[in-house]
Amino acid sequence: MGRSLLGAVATSVILAAGVIATQTAKADTINETFSLTVSPAASLTGMSDNFLAGTAFALFDPTIGTLNDVSFTLSGSGTLTGDPSWDFNPFVSGDELAGENFTPGPIVIDIADTDLTGATALAAFTGSGNVIPELDIYADNDSTFSTDGALSGTVTYDYTPAVTAAAVPEPASLMLLGSALLGFGVYRRYRRKTT
Repeated sequence: MGRSLLGAVATSVILAAGVIATQTAKADTINETFSLTVSPAASLTGMSDNFLAGTAFALFDPTIGTLNDVSFTLSGSGTLTGDPSWDFNPFVSGDELAGENFTPGPIVIDIADTDLTGATALAAFTGSGNVIPELDIYADNDSTFSTDGALSGTVTYDYTPAVTAAAVPEPASLMLLGSALLGFGVYRRYRRKTT
């Protein structure tokens, strides 16, 4: 009888410690916002890259977990004058994201590059500090154009938080101590009876 009681107490202590210390990581998200304003209208030349910089946003800090996926959106409006058509491609840390092609006139930009999971894309958004997004505007001919616009963007980081050891709450630690003392007492009593 004594041995089975001792075994039960030891098992309950081990199970209680395991339940208290177990912590599962659940996916989480972080949203970063930025803006890109072209005012007054910028005069640009085709056959070359024309990078327009936005406001900085924070890169994903790898010390808080593992980056699984990034979503990038850029939206706004402006006016494009010139000839014939121009490509608008956002860049982050030198990595080109999905873009759009526009012809002269009023433009509405609604660029979304979601579910970025490739190693290059994830690396472009990972690090410490901030990054400045850029919008590259170019054409395949030598014409000039001007554009203005007010754009805003969002970057969403989908990540799995780093698992850290859970602190044992005070009542649980007292329960563990009490269970250990009870087990020790039962063991001593059992030893006295057998000798």
